[in-house]
Amino acid sequence: MEVKTAQVKNRFFSVVLKAGLLCFLLAAVPIHGDISLEGLLKENELDLYWDDILNRGMIWRGDEVLTFMPEVPLMTHNFLNTSVISPPYFQDGTLYFPDSTADRIQALFVRPESADTREISTIFIDPGHGGKDPGTIGTLASGEPIYEKHIVMEVARDLARRLGDRYPGKEIVISREDDRYLTLEQRTALANGLSSGPDEKIVFISIHANAALNSRAKGIEVWYLPPEYRRQLLEPDDVDSENSSVLPILNSILEEEYTVESIILAQNIERGMMAELGGYTRSRGLKEMDWYVVRKAHMPSVLVEVGFVTNPEEVELLNNPLYLQNISKGIYNGITDFIQDFESVSQ
Repeated sequence: MEVKTAQVKNRFFSVVLKAGLLCFLLAAVPIHGDISLEGLLKENELDLYWDDILNRGMIWRGDEVLTFMPEVPLMTHNFLNTSVISPPYFQDGTLYFPDSTADRIQALFVRPESADTREISTIFIDPGHGGKDPGTIGTLASGEPIYEKHIVMEVARDLARRLGDRYPGKEIVISREDDRYLTLEQRTALANGLSSGPDEKIVFISIHANAALNSRAKGIEVWYLPPEYRRQLLEPDDVDSENSSVLPILNSILEEEYTVESIILAQNIERGMMAELGGYTRSRGLKEMDWYVVRKAHMPSVLVEVGFVTNPEEVELLNNPLYLQNISKGIYNGITDFIQDFESVSQ
């Protein structure tokens, strides 16, 4: 079904900023022994995310992440451990960290050279529909029907094969490997039931085909959860009892992490697909919606629409095995680009 485009809302987050790009906002001259945010970033080779709405920063290097707010005497390490600090403060438009707080932050980012880097341990691929649920149905020029469930199954199988060949050390999981019916609840339960280590992450890729009342509608889309959508990602048992009072804050921080990673994953997949399909179709852009599978999958997640079965030209392409392989190759290239960037951050 054709849905109105929802643009990426950059006001909810900032793109990853290198310290050298912050000069327009921050000054590096310490006051009374304290250190500016820019100075802290440069001195420790850290990166920064900044949430303009919540007035909150996230500094990170590798798999170590610290979250803080100006004038608030708390900082959170790796989204779980919250401690009391001397709060950062603004002076003459510049954000400073007290010397004692800066020392604690620097100590957290001292890592042994042999330390492992973070990694994507598992890729969960979910071809939509199946069994009694055919998904959307198109009609070929021959008059024969074509079913969404079959299109996305072929794409998912080829994608899983490519990823398995590229990453023998990673777990490649597919929700269904044949024409069977799974509820939406079963799909996300499978993904959420996968295990990962403290420095590992799972990503969720849902694959669908599109339809519209307007037969001229064509192209690919990549969807992610709206940045303002909020879920319960952490349960009380997930944090220490002493941090239970800040559970909502920690949950919000984790939500933002997943949002940023989902958008970056979506951007990579959209670019990868257009590099393979640009001569045959077009991109309808990145879009946001609280689809069930992306809001219930507690991990970075996207939903990919591979084309319209209601477009007379595109439906013929979606019936071509070579074109479906190009689709899977484009998604594959986007995922591998995302993984390369994600896993190289701490190197």
